[in-house]
Amino acid sequence: MIGEQREDGHWCYELEADWTIPSEYILMMHFCDEIDRARQQLMARYIRRNQTEEGGWPLYYGGEVDLSCTVKAYYALKLAGEDLAAAHMVRARQTILIRGGAARANVFTRIMLAQFRQVPWRAVPFIPVEIMLLPRWFPFHLSKVAYWSRTVMVPLFILMSMKVEARNPTHTHIAELFTTPPFQERDYFPDRSRLNRLRLRIERAARLIVSWGVAGALHPDLSAGALLRPAKVMSAESGELFESAALDSTLDRLVSVRKPVDSRQERLALAQRTGAVAVDMEGATIAAICRREGIPFQCVRAISDGIDHRLPAWVTNLMTADGQLAPWRTLAGLLRDPMSLPELLRAGIRFRRALKTLERYATNFEP
Repeated sequence: MIGEQREDGHWCYELEADWTIPSEYILMMHFCDEIDRARQQLMARYIRRNQTEEGGWPLYYGGEVDLSCTVKAYYALKLAGEDLAAAHMVRARQTILIRGGAARANVFTRIMLAQFRQVPWRAVPFIPVEIMLLPRWFPFHLSKVAYWSRTVMVPLFILMSMKVEARNPTHTHIAELFTTPPFQERDYFPDRSRLNRLRLRIERAARLIVSWGVAGALHPDLSAGALLRPAKVMSAESGELFESAALDSTLDRLVSVRKPVDSRQERLALAQRTGAVAVDMEGATIAAICRREGIPFQCVRAISDGIDHRLPAWVTNLMTADGQLAPWRTLAGLLRDPMSLPELLRAGIRFRRALKTLERYATNFEP
């Protein structure tokens, strides 16, 4: 290093990264249809020069071939006009196919391929941009994620929600990198455990909106833990009806209100006025957004309160304006009304019964 020091005392070296960076730069130029041909050729030459004897590209010097890096490098070289019959392209293609093909690439690579219309959008996880609006008490919140992850995640949320497509002016494809035609492939995600199967079912259901939750009974025959798949959801305020897209919906109707309906008399009156058998506070709002956006909608509810169950009035004030539970309000309410504690405990038991019902149904749920 002493021999490479400059006269004024500093050192200067090439800033290097793995070969996904020049590959992604070429992909970006074709994504935007802003192609610098001279720069593209320099980058293609750099990518070629660093191909391993095995035919792929690693993520670091001396590392093993990385499938996702190799898929990006191959696609970039093809976009740059490389001859598919050239030895380096043949070796790269064989390396990818031996490892299961481009369908086995990582999620970031498949997102890029979906944008270039090389794989369907179902090949990548569904991440709605509305996840940005989740409250701080939710298990996932951006404030709980490292800053460098946020700089990647937030743009991806937008791109994936909008399903942005690359311009790809040369209409270059890489169908030859798939062992099964990409739009016929059904195995983009592993299916190794019961929990993973449940996650996949819920994930695939996100191609439509499935609203899961609890509701209060408006019919005397409905008790805590009963399952509802209402065919229609109604807004009590506007009277508007929204139909479920589920094939296994029952003939039941759910009505959504803005304020809790507390007494038996109020619930019976609401049932008579609307024809509903259960009540919640969010179903119609979600259904209205889905209709506006043209997204199919399903509703699944479990009964958490029977028609005769009541909660203390102060319970409705436990949440803050941003949707977080205020423990001090709970304590204050119990101090003012200590006799309400047994009913709160019974309500918790009923709520857990409703959640168990949803869990059992979700295990075998098919959208």
